[in-house]
Amino acid sequence: MEILNHIALPLAFQSDIQDFYKNILGFTEKYRFEIDPETAETIFRIRKPIRVEVFERCDFRIELYHVEDMQMQGINHICLNEMDIDGVCQRAGAAGYHVVRIDRLAAKLAFITDKTGNRFEIKQMIQP
Repeated sequence: MEILNHIALPLAFQSDIQDFYKNILGFTEKYRFEIDPETAETIFRIRKPIRVEVFERCDFRIELYHVEDMQMQGINHICLNEMDIDGVCQRAGAAGYHVVRIDRLAAKLAFITDKTGNRFEIKQMIQP
């Protein structure tokens, strides 16, 4: 069972996709999506839509979040797979950590921020 799901990074320069992520690091594009302004504000405290491109190499995914402002903080996060997402959220909340839960039809998600400001996305693993 893999615990690491993906790492997300802000991307200010579109040219980095081809020049760096594809040509130098060898990633290939898997898919794209957009986060609506309300969800972006809830999770990242940014009230605008965010375009995201997902790349993969050797079963490792990286999400590149297109940002206009180099000073934009809060996009970076590490996503972990978790069977007991409810337990993780309960323990984090009880310990005073900021928890944002998102319940989707496919699976539950949570974003938990440590006291330093490091953000973790916890993605529910579905048992086969």
